[in-house]
Amino acid sequence: MKPFIDLDLFGLIGIPETIPVDFLLPNGLFVTIEFSKYTNLFEIKEKLWSELENYPIQLKARNNYTFSTVTDDAKILEYYNYKLRLCDLNLLHWFFKIIEIEGNVEE
Repeated sequence: MKPFIDLDLFGLIGIPETIPVDFLLPNGLFVTIEFSKYTNLFEIKEKLWSELENYPIQLKARNNYTFSTVTDDAKILEYYNYKLRLCDLNLLHWFFKIIEIEGNVEE
């Protein structure tokens, strides 16, 4: 994992202040929500689950799911560190696939 350096602090990354983020849910539903570039993954997950209350779907508890995405160097990653912010992720596109965690959820 790369060491944390906030390149945006120095204006080196041209990320807009608000970002429309796309989510693909396990049931195929596609949802888009706007976030600040400084929003961390925990806050994103909380907002996503509160937004999903407006949809007629049933998912397990939010702790059973995590984010999967493609980075700008074409790696598919699953995120378990929810302290990371959007501007720290180096994503190819602002798109997350919501996947069910396999194995022990507590780990």
